[in-house]
Amino acid sequence: MAASALPSTREDLDKLLFRLVMAEESRIEPLIYLHLPHLIDLLSTTTDDAARNKVVECCSHLIKRLRADSKLQVPCEILLAKARGPTAGAFTKNFALVFLEIGCPRLPLQGKSALGQALLVGLAAEGTSDEGQPYGRQQVALVHRLLEVLEFIKPPPTTTTVVPPVTPTTTSTTAAAAAAAAAAATTGSSSSDSSAYNMDVEETSPPPPSPPSPSPKDLAFLLELFLDLLLIPNASRLFPSSVPASSSPSPSSSPPLLPIAGLPHDALHRLSSHPSLWSSSSSSSSSSSSSPQATLANLKLHVLRLLHSPLFTYPFSLPLLLLASTDSETRVKEKAEPLVKLETDARAINTASLPPSLRRSLDKQLADRLLRLFLGGPFLPPALPRSLLSDPMRIRLLEWGMRESPEALVEETGLCLKAALTVLTPSSLPPSNASREEGIAIRALGARLAAFVAVRCPPTPFALAGPLLLAAVKRVLVACYQSLL
Repeated sequence: MAASALPSTREDLDKLLFRLVMAEESRIEPLIYLHLPHLIDLLSTTTDDAARNKVVECCSHLIKRLRADSKLQVPCEILLAKARGPTAGAFTKNFALVFLEIGCPRLPLQGKSALGQALLVGLAAEGTSDEGQPYGRQQVALVHRLLEVLEFIKPPPTTTTVVPPVTPTTTSTTAAAAAAAAAAATTGSSSSDSSAYNMDVEETSPPPPSPPSPSPKDLAFLLELFLDLLLIPNASRLFPSSVPASSSPSPSSSPPLLPIAGLPHDALHRLSSHPSLWSSSSSSSSSSSSSPQATLANLKLHVLRLLHSPLFTYPFSLPLLLLASTDSETRVKEKAEPLVKLETDARAINTASLPPSLRRSLDKQLADRLLRLFLGGPFLPPALPRSLLSDPMRIRLLEWGMRESPEALVEETGLCLKAALTVLTPSSLPPSNASREEGIAIRALGARLAAFVAVRCPPTPFALAGPLLLAAVKRVLVACYQSLL
């Protein structure tokens, strides 16, 4: 059947179904590539119920053939475009996503890399309007596909400038500062190359257009997803229902697990609702994962790789790298610690040539992210609010900020005062499973932050909040003294 005569009537679809049923294993894959995209389109365009039912029969037969032969492949990038089509209904999108779920693990390495790049573009805008929820079913399904191919995604080269996510409060000056910081490391080499080969550049044909890049909203969504992954301490928390039922109803059994520190309320469901990703039979060619915990650790390592890439500038990558440096998984911690040092050094080098106003703007963004995470707010508004981080994570964030970026923290005086009062006032803290040592450490950090603010804070805000802060410090000192008696 020629491509110019694709089936559209019930009779043509009847013939196509017969052809698909009778096709041998060696000839079914070309038929899938030829007819599957058209069948997906017909689910949205056809108005004949009989023809529509026949399309469903054809798709159902192809699903059976694909599940019976793991070597068969499907046109995943085309199916992704069909699932994202503006005119595609929910029925069409669901069929496209089913085929995409089957075909994604079977792609070769280059195909997984290309699919990963395509998934990044538009990920933040996937169907949420028809469900009235922050994350729709289609978006969750595509997030699962992204996690499957995460290790194969290649970040843009160092000569590519990618402006980081811009929040609603970000000004145009801040966006310009982010672009300047991202390009600072490569300006010298690119200008010298173009001057040395100016004639060659003019005589050669223009380069092919580059593939679409993720938008600032896409990168913001990706950062929130990466933060969710980094905050999961253990893969066993992804599957609380896997605990034997006999151990739960007994009144003498262990108490229910506390929510994971820092996670939004529905993050675990979004990440754990794809069981094949966490199974030991997950078909990741370069991954040696044999357990859900190993899969989680590998995902975190690839998250760190992408954070330390030109996709993100330091105000957005450094807070997540700092959190990863407190991870309980040794491999993740050992990978994150040198990356924190590299990003810290790169921040000092790349911003040295920037105008002071742009450098202050970038550092202020960084301080804002650190303090928002410390206080349990959304990392990038208007994302979902988060619970408080664990004490070791909060200590790591503020210790780094007070040591490496004290001027930027001082500019966020209101958040600094709120952070100090939150730590020093026990009534403002929710119940925690932190140890006594961690509680003492976080209180000590609060006292240091109070002294830091008192020395560096401008007089006007400190005149209002200073008495509350000093009273809180006094209560902490009295409690410490009484505990020693």
